[in-house]
Amino acid sequence: IRPLLGIFVIRSGNMWRSALCVLSVASVASCGNILALVPAPFYSHQIAFAQIWKELSLRGHHVTLMTTVPHRDPTLINLTEIDTSNAFQIVTHKYQISKTAENILNMWNWYDIFAQINSDAAEEQLSNPKVQELIHKRNNFNFDVVFVESYYAEFLAFGKLYNCPTVLTTSVDGHTLFQHAMGNPAHPILHTDYATPFHGKLTFRERVISTIYSVYVSLFETFYVLPGKQRIIDKYFTNMSLKLESLISDVDMMFLDVNPVIQDARAIGPTTINIGMERNIVPKRPLTKVIKNIQGVS
Repeated sequence: IRPLLGIFVIRSGNMWRSALCVLSVASVASCGNILALVPAPFYSHQIAFAQIWKELSLRGHHVTLMTTVPHRDPTLINLTEIDTSNAFQIVTHKYQISKTAENILNMWNWYDIFAQINSDAAEEQLSNPKVQELIHKRNNFNFDVVFVESYYAEFLAFGKLYNCPTVLTTSVDGHTLFQHAMGNPAHPILHTDYATPFHGKLTFRERVISTIYSVYVSLFETFYVLPGKQRIIDKYFTNMSLKLESLISDVDMMFLDVNPVIQDARAIGPTTINIGMERNIVPKRPLTKVIKNIQGVS
C-alpha cells in the first residue's frame, strides 16, 4: 500500500484523499469474533435470532454460538456451535411446562416459575464442558463482542471475562429492569409488563393492577431473582469478583425482536434497536397442503 500512496501523493492531492477513503472503508469492513449466548430452552426464543447468527457467519464474522437449537450445518464454516439442547429436559420433564402453562401459570406466578426454569437452565449450560473451556481457558479464545439473552443476565460475566462490549437480545419486549437500565421509559400504565393480560388503553382498574404488579415484579427481581443470578456468577466465575448490578449497568446495547407497528408505540433510546419489523433474510417457504386447505375453506 505504501508505494501506491507515494504515487498518489506525487500525482495529485485528490488521489491521496481517495486512497484514504478506501483505507477507511477497509477498516470498517473488518470481521469480528462474536460470542452469542442464547440459553433459553424454548424454540421460539432461539428461532428469533437463529438466522442472524447464520448470516453473520456467512458475511465473514466468526461466530461462537451457545444454543439449545443448533443449526448443525457443516457448510457454515465460520459458525462454531456449542450444543446445549439437553437443557430441554429441564422444561419438558422437570417442570412439564406445557401442563404448567395450561393449568397453573398466571401473571402472579409467572416470574417465580420462569425464574426457577432459567436458573436450572443456566447452571446446566454453564456446566457444559465446552462452556467451561470458555471460562477457564480464556487465553485460547478472543472475542470482540458478546451477545447475551436478557433473561440470563448471569452470562453477562463473559463480557467482563473477555473485556469486550455486551449486547442484550430478547425475543419479546424488553423486561422492565433492562428497559430502565438502557434508559428507556417503562411506566406501568403506558407500558404494561408482558406477563399481564393488559393491552392498549387501560381502564382505571387495570391501571391500578398494573402499577401494583410493577412494584411486585420489582421487589421479586430485587430480592429473589437477582441474588440467585449473583450466586450462579459466584459459583462459576470463581476467579473474578463480579457484581450483577455492575454487569447490567455496563450493557452497551439491547436488540428487541419487537414489531413497533403491531405492539404499542414506545420511546426508546439510541442504544435499543427493534429488529422484529423485517425478516427479509429468512427464506420464504411454501405453505403446506394443510394450511392451503384451511385458506381455501375460509
